[in-house]
Amino acid sequence: MRISHLPQNIGRASSLIGLLISTSLPAATVWNGPTTNFTQNVSGQSDFLTSRVIITRGENFPIYNSVSEGAANKTSSPVDTEWAFGTLANTNLTYKPFYTFATATSPGSVAGGVVNKDAVCHLKTDNIFLQVRFTAWGQNHTGGFAYARSTPAAVAPTPTVIITNPPSGTVYSSPANVKIASIASVSSGTVTNVRYFRGATLIGSSTASPYSVTASNLTAGSYNLTAVATAAGISATSSVVTVTVLNPVAVNLSTPVVSNGVVSFSFSADPGLLYSVQSTSDFINWNSGPTNSAAVNPMPFNEALSPTMRFYRVARLPNP
Repeated sequence: MRISHLPQNIGRASSLIGLLISTSLPAATVWNGPTTNFTQNVSGQSDFLTSRVIITRGENFPIYNSVSEGAANKTSSPVDTEWAFGTLANTNLTYKPFYTFATATSPGSVAGGVVNKDAVCHLKTDNIFLQVRFTAWGQNHTGGFAYARSTPAAVAPTPTVIITNPPSGTVYSSPANVKIASIASVSSGTVTNVRYFRGATLIGSSTASPYSVTASNLTAGSYNLTAVATAAGISATSSVVTVTVLNPVAVNLSTPVVSNGVVSFSFSADPGLLYSVQSTSDFINWNSGPTNSAAVNPMPFNEALSPTMRFYRVARLPNP
């Protein structure tokens, strides 16, 4: 008999686990942003805290949550909130329903219990804590109240920056003047500065779009370039772009070979640098052939044999 009831018990346990998961609270949020003031001069005016909690008050009654209740109840209002005396700096406060909290030191008098005293309100379902200080509480059927409360913390801007030039892996001949450009943006506000570095050495900075600087007279070596964008004192760094600067080899051509109607030769080159193969029949008018980034050294070249005698030369092109 006990064995036959085991699946039913397991089913109940699973339902309980599902309930616990579905009712879990979001991570606690502390509203420690700038203070705002709210005053209810006319019955029914409300302070919209969240979609779940809107604080209001009727005549000569405690405050209540107009999202989920139509009038105040001394035992539970405002629904979905709890209150304690103290400040946000104290994480070990004792929270109570509003009326119980407000009259703890002044039985029957909310005004005497809360006005000009630091308190913390916990919005339970939203799991938000905010600082509250009541500055007025209407009595004798006048209603109304006023308080100063904290607001959500300002969202810090999140800048981003990407180096758009040069592409990582670009090769230059020495001495090289490398223009570095980037795109920078921020979630809110304005990017005020973009600084450029080779390793830990500052190259320069740019304060307006399009953001760019030039790294001048770079000698042979490998350079890791980064850009750092700043907005409202918060910075973000780009991915590293690596470029190489070479002392270029002298360009020398091998003896041409003609075979099956094709002329072929090779030339000394630095892989990654740009070269242009040019030809002429009179040494006056030179025809520019293909321009290629050298892939190997020596770099091969071939083309169909011209019906007229031609002479070839190879030019290493300037840095991009």
